[in-house]
Amino acid sequence: MKRTLNYILTWEEEQCDTEIIHVHGAKDRTIPYKNVSPTLTLPTAGHMMVYTHAKEVSQLLETYLP
Repeated sequence: MKRTLNYILTWEEEQCDTEIIHVHGAKDRTIPYKNVSPTLTLPTAGHMMVYTHAKEVSQLLETYLP
């Protein structure tokens, strides 16, 4: 956990690969929505959205993955 937080807090990359799709939950309190610029937002999801909103996440992945 410490190492992961360090990576997040010291991230210096200014540009990302344009093919990255960032899905973020609007109710995420671990990484607040106001601090990110996601490609797609799940309005009622939080940080654990892959568990709590698995169906919606799966549908999004099916849409964007070949």
